[in-house]
Amino acid sequence: MKLVREYINEKFTEDSDPIHDMGIGLFIKRDFNSEEDFHVFLANNITHILKVNKLPKVFILATDSYSSCSMRSKYSDIINKYIDRYVTINGEKKSDFRLFSISKLAKKLKEGVRKSTKEEVENSNNLLTEKFVEDSDPVHDMGIGLPETIKLSIKNIIKEDKKNQFIIGAGPGNIHYIHITGAVGRGQQHRTGTYFNINFYSNTLYSPTEKYKNGNPKRIHRVSYASELVEKVGISVCFYDVASEYQAPYIIKFKIKPEYRKFFSPGRYSDK
Repeated sequence: MKLVREYINEKFTEDSDPIHDMGIGLFIKRDFNSEEDFHVFLANNITHILKVNKLPKVFILATDSYSSCSMRSKYSDIINKYIDRYVTINGEKKSDFRLFSISKLAKKLKEGVRKSTKEEVENSNNLLTEKFVEDSDPVHDMGIGLPETIKLSIKNIIKEDKKNQFIIGAGPGNIHYIHITGAVGRGQQHRTGTYFNINFYSNTLYSPTEKYKNGNPKRIHRVSYASELVEKVGISVCFYDVASEYQAPYIIKFKIKPEYRKFFSPGRYSDK
C-alpha cells in the first residue's frame, strides 16, 4: 500500500481548532435560542463571515456606554445578508442587524471597536461615502474630534518633550515655548493662526546615548524631532508636510493649512 501524506497550507496554533479557523460549517442555516447566543456566535466568527483576515482598526464606533454605535455600511450589509440567508432566533427572522445588534456585538468584540464621543458616532454617517484603507482610522482621517485634540496639543507636546533631555543645561525638556502666529483677515473678528512655531532652548540637540566614532554625542535633527512630536499628539494633519528651520531664535516653523487655522489661537504658550 502506498502512503500519501497531505498537508494543508494553513497556519494553526497547537491549541486552535482548524475547522473553526477555516470557517468551515458557518454558511448553513442556524436557529439560535436567543439574541445573546447569536451575538456570541457572531463575535466569535465575525472575520470568517466577513471573509477578512482581521477586523479593521475601526470596525465599530461606540460611546462608552454603548448606547450609540455605528458600523461601516459595507460590513453591516454583509452581516445582514448572512442573517437573512442563514439565521433565525427562536424560529423568527431578524430584518435589520443595524437596528438590533450592533451595540450588543460591540460589547463582545475584543478588537475593532473604537470608543468615541457621541459627536463622532453621529458624524460617522460620512463613512458610507468616504473611502478609507482597511487599516485606517476613519475618525482620524475625517478630522472628527480634531478641535479638542488641537486644544490639548500644546500641553501634550511639552509633556512628550519633557521625556527627553537633548540640551545640556536646559529644561527639563528641550522646548522653551510654542508660539502660534497669525493675523486678522478681512471680515474676521478674531485672529487665526497661520504658523505653529516650536521654539527650542538651543539650536543643537544631542543624543544622551548615541555617539560618533570620535566620542562626541550624535546630533538630533530638530525638524525630524519636532515633526515626530506633532505626529505623536495627533495634529500633523493640520500642517503642510515640510517644516522650516530657523537658526536664531531656535525655531521650527509649521505652516497651518487654511481649513484648520480657525482652531489655532495666536499667542505664546508654555507649561508655565
